[in-house]
Amino acid sequence: MPSIPTARRVPRPAPTAGFTLIELLTVIAIIGILAAILIPTVGAVRKTAQSSACASNLRQMSLAVLAYANDNKGLLPSGRNAAGQFTGTFRGIVDPTAATEGKSVTVVVSSDINNRQLSGLIANYLSTGRANLWRCPGNRAGWEATTNGTTYLCNNQSQTSPAYFFGDTGAAPGSPEATPKSINKPLLSGTVSRVSEPSQLWMLSDTDSTNYGGQVGMPAAGAPNAIPPPHKDARNYAFFDGHVESRRLDDLPANP
Repeated sequence: MPSIPTARRVPRPAPTAGFTLIELLTVIAIIGILAAILIPTVGAVRKTAQSSACASNLRQMSLAVLAYANDNKGLLPSGRNAAGQFTGTFRGIVDPTAATEGKSVTVVVSSDINNRQLSGLIANYLSTGRANLWRCPGNRAGWEATTNGTTYLCNNQSQTSPAYFFGDTGAAPGSPEATPKSINKPLLSGTVSRVSEPSQLWMLSDTDSTNYGGQVGMPAAGAPNAIPPPHKDARNYAFFDGHVESRRLDDLPANP
């Protein structure tokens, strides 16, 4: 009589270890805590890096202004008309490539004839390899709000004494008001000046709604969409001796 084969028992695989629900919840909680710690830190580091890059931009531009003046008998950058008469320089500083990104402005580079943009007047004194030199990396809102993308300005205004260091664009061509001042002479006049040295007199700065509101689309100060100073409620300033400082609104450099 043939033998009946017996069924073989197939061994079951050993159960694998897994995470319990409590362990999973613990890991998720730890990840949440780490994210809450790291995200603000990363944001602060990014803002600090943007402020440092902005300061570098302003330092390079201020040194280019001084180099231009040294090549032009001490006169600060200013446009001229075809007759060679000074026509002044616009206060806002515009990226020469802004028109390629939809901004309504044209900048003539390397010539002072029919050119009143500071960027165009000093561009040849700067490295062409620096991208976004003319834009504050911490002020994207200012770039988007203004029609010409202005995020920097020069100290060219009526409140200084003498007025309009770079020449008044609204004055008659060739007039004393339209003529830029010389760094070979004291920029400051009179005995009422609160500033006595180039290291105390600012040349260039960031823009925001407080110092540039109402210009080329920049929202006015106090408006719901007002743009604050870009670096933790502070602006970067380049001075006439070439150094750069960060100043809060309650500690702004004095004008003469």
